[in-house]
Amino acid sequence: MKKILIPFFCAVLVSSCATQSQQTKTEGTALGCAAGAIVGGLAGWAIGGSTGAAIGAGTGGLAGCAVGYSYADNLDNRRKELAGKENDLDAQIQYAKGVGADTQQYNQTLKTKIEDYDLKVSELKSKAVTQQSARKELQTEKQKINKELQQTQQDLAKVQKALNTSKSFRSTQTTQSAELDAEIKKLENDLAQLQKNSNALASLSQRI
Repeated sequence: MKKILIPFFCAVLVSSCATQSQQTKTEGTALGCAAGAIVGGLAGWAIGGSTGAAIGAGTGGLAGCAVGYSYADNLDNRRKELAGKENDLDAQIQYAKGVGADTQQYNQTLKTKIEDYDLKVSELKSKAVTQQSARKELQTEKQKINKELQQTQQDLAKVQKALNTSKSFRSTQTTQSAELDAEIKKLENDLAQLQKNSNALASLSQRI
């Protein structure tokens, strides 16, 4: 029974999240839903058997959906909020600040995922020498990493676009804004960290 419950809730939650956003955001959301449902389901099973697993998978999956959905969605919402106020200094400062905050949080999430991927890849590689099942699981892990890498590269392009928007606005100003300059500098650092995370994912994939 427990083998059926968790995949079932993953499928239901991924489908639910997909109806809340455009298809272009679904892949990132699916990763969050699946991971959250699995973790929540296992924790629930340990506490309350099959009933606990169902509740845990549902709760964890919804949390995972929120993580996977929020970053891409927030970036889009930041740009929508800026629309019509592109020449307003305060709006530009808030835009850069908001994108930076979103990206910092995303980088932290990616860092945790990369550490988990690294640990699992190391364990599977040591088992793969003698176990065929481990070799198959290793290939499955590579597919997950590559999917994460693809999503990260798409997000990199969005952050670069946001940074370009802020820099372009700054170049048109006759007077300098120390606050805007500071936010642009932070955003440059956030983008560099996101690139490092992307490189780390690529390196992990190459190890397999």
